[in-house]
Amino acid sequence: MQISLEQLRPVTDKLCKAGRYPQALAVLTEFAHKGVADFVALNTVVNLALQKQDIPAAKALVDLIVKGWPKDSRSWELRYKVLHAGAQWSEALVVLKKVARFADQATPEYYLARAEVLERLFKPEQALACLEEIPPLMSVETHSRYWYLKGTILLQLKDYQGVVDALSP
Repeated sequence: MQISLEQLRPVTDKLCKAGRYPQALAVLTEFAHKGVADFVALNTVVNLALQKQDIPAAKALVDLIVKGWPKDSRSWELRYKVLHAGAQWSEALVVLKKVARFADQATPEYYLARAEVLERLFKPEQALACLEEIPPLMSVETHSRYWYLKGTILLQLKDYQGVVDALSP
């Protein structure tokens, strides 16, 4: 069966919804070997593989994507997802630097990811400084991941009053 570029995303979506993500991985791998990538489809398939705990399959596809698109921040974001799933925090920190280098601008999600990695590496001062980059970029009032990370980082710093202050309404 021949699949055109226009059909790539709908076909991979249908395969994923039918529980056939290995076939979706195969289709995306075939296209990547031909120099074609659909990052929306790639995100869908990699996320599904990681949900199924199939880190090796996700890693193989992402390695191919990074090799083919080394200066595209989206390639490195996919690599970060795989490293995050495998709790490979030191490598994830290196990859996040590449995301920042190749992205047009750092996003709140980048700062959240970086703060989380730094927290996991027990670098709470750096993690907290990273979190402080977010409020100028977006409202954090109802952003649960931001507050969870802030509380966790303050606990690492043994700033119990800071946790109470941060999480009090």
